[in-house]
Amino acid sequence: MSGHSSFEGDTESLQFRILTSSQALSMYSTDKTRRKTRVAHLTSVHSPTDVRIYDKECCSLFEEGYDTVVVGPGESRDDGCRPRVSGVVISRSRAERLLRTIPSVLRHALEVDAEIFHLHDPELIPVGLVLKAMGKKVIFDSHEDIVVDILEKTYLPPAARHLCSGIGRALLFLADNCFDAIVAATGDIANNFTNRNTTTINNFPEWRACELEQFIGVDFANRRPIVAYVGGISADRGIIEMVQALELVARTTPVTLVLAGPFQSPELEKEVRGLFGWRFVDYRGKLARSKVLELLAEAVCGLLVLHPTGNYLRSNPIKLYEYLALGLPVIMSDFPAWRELFSTLNIGVFVNPHDPRQIAESIGWILANRRHAAHMGERGRHAVGEQFNWTSERTKLLGLYRNLLGSIVDPGSSEKALRRSECGHILGERQ
Repeated sequence: MSGHSSFEGDTESLQFRILTSSQALSMYSTDKTRRKTRVAHLTSVHSPTDVRIYDKECCSLFEEGYDTVVVGPGESRDDGCRPRVSGVVISRSRAERLLRTIPSVLRHALEVDAEIFHLHDPELIPVGLVLKAMGKKVIFDSHEDIVVDILEKTYLPPAARHLCSGIGRALLFLADNCFDAIVAATGDIANNFTNRNTTTINNFPEWRACELEQFIGVDFANRRPIVAYVGGISADRGIIEMVQALELVARTTPVTLVLAGPFQSPELEKEVRGLFGWRFVDYRGKLARSKVLELLAEAVCGLLVLHPTGNYLRSNPIKLYEYLALGLPVIMSDFPAWRELFSTLNIGVFVNPHDPRQIAESIGWILANRRHAAHMGERGRHAVGEQFNWTSERTKLLGLYRNLLGSIVDPGSSEKALRRSECGHILGERQ
């Protein structure tokens, strides 16, 4: 889901674009006398190979011909065939991140010397101010509503929450009024900003038809009674209610919940395993992307019963679109924003995420009405192909960059056609 920080890459993908080494050498030899427009994405919290940052935004810019660099925690990498990664120190605590990682990000950014810097974490806004003072173009990418997120951190004392949220508001004010552009992961987040170059870049998936074809076509009516959930496993993502619902369904109908992703804590995992409904769960741990697709191809529906907390209420979770892309109807939380977006498409069932009985009734209905459920799934797959995909978001991102550079800049025309035609997906495994 859009906006969740750092290395929560559980079942999410690394989709890299690749060129053969000979093609890469040829590509650069034709243009070695002219430096291409360099852009840099900076993060101190996320993995530099985060799906939104690397696979979508940076690879889109790279394919367009920009010299694209990602500065973030981890190992450096530069094979000439993908956006290069300039690795900085990985912090073990928030204090270490402030004292070591953020200064390291700034140091690497100065070395990169890009024309545009694209920041992905609020704590890097002071770094952006330094870069802006040096005459650079700076973009802040707001993955989530950080003020709401801070106020909902119940592990912080109330006074600390209000202090931190105040600091967050001040940082966002500076970004809004000092930076060249704001990118927001959802329309609701965009409404928090007044910058004239505020652009909503939704976290829609990027699919290749050939990637999905091998997982589509299994006769829906003959699938085993499997419901699926993939992603981070936590109480506020509905794991307790999902397992309790399984217990209710299993009283009258055979059913299995195939569950994939990391538990938020060992304590939560112990609690959930102790529920009676756990005996109907097939837990597969953290999976690579190809295994996630195989898992979803077995199921008759996907579950997304997030609790109605501030950021979830306005979220645009990538898992929802993965379910839809695989032709699965979705049992989803009855959030106003989701109902407004999806109710007319008739792609699933809305439920009260706090009510296991309502979740159970919806699972039972889908199991008993396979034909209707299959039609829901087909409508969802069509919606992803026509509407909820990265193609339109990529166009908005590239348009924003051209606008900031002041003209219709061709960052490397001799490379764009080659990169677009030859760049293909490989499925990386994030363990």
